[in-house]
This record gives sequence, C-alpha cells and structure tokens, in this order.
Amino acid sequence: MMIVLKNICVLVAALIAFPVAHANGEEARSIPKVRIAARQPLDPLRLRVVMQFPPNVTTVQQAAQYLLETAQYKLVLSPANPNDTRRILTRPLLGQDKDGSLQTIEDALLIVGGDDTVLVIDRENRMITFEFIGNQ
Repeated sequence: MMIVLKNICVLVAALIAFPVAHANGEEARSIPKVRIAARQPLDPLRLRVVMQFPPNVTTVQQAAQYLLETAQYKLVLSPANPNDTRRILTRPLLGQDKDGSLQTIEDALLIVGGDDTVLVIDRENRMITFEFIGNQ
C-alpha cells in the first residue's frame, strides 16, 4: 500500500510539472518566459593576441599594421597632427613590446605605441591613429 501511494505521489508531481493544454491550444498554467538579451556585435579590438611579432616587424607602424590586420581596421595618420603620428609610427619596437603576454588588440596597440601616446579609434569607419598625450 505504501509503495502504491508513493507511486501515485510521483505521478501527480510529474503531471503538475508539465502544463496541460486546453482544447483551444492554451496552456492551463503559464510557464515563465525566458528573455534572451540581444547579442552585441563582437568588437574585434577586444580579441586577444600574443605579444610576439615576426622578426621583420621592427617599428610601431609595422606592429600596429600586423595587429590590425586581424581586426580589419586601417591605420591612418591623425588629421590633427600627422607629423606627430609619423614620429610615433617610426619608433622602433622595444623589448617589452614583444614579451609574449596575452593582450587585447587595443591594449597591444597601446603598449607598442608607448606610454606617451593615446589611440584615437573610429569604430564606425574602422580606422585607428596614434597621437601624443595632450594633443587631443
């Protein structure tokens, strides 16, 4: 008798867990709806890269172009200070710029640009430039 009662309780619990459909197609009880957030487009500058460059990459410009190739961004001269951008881009890469650490592309660009530079990013047109801090 105890086993039969236990089986009936399990059956009742299982029936309660599933909604019962009416003849008109509506459910007898509502099921909580799950809202799925809209996916945000992936920002390619947030992709992670290893800070190692081929031997032929020796300048900031070459390193920036190497990093931006994956992100499909274009490196451009700053319209406000093109000469400053040229000075930044012709700098040699330093040893700490090739340490093998894992960085986002944006952070890697900031590292190779140097401590005295900032990135100016045009996400709509997929263009990036370097400027010296204070020239914004």
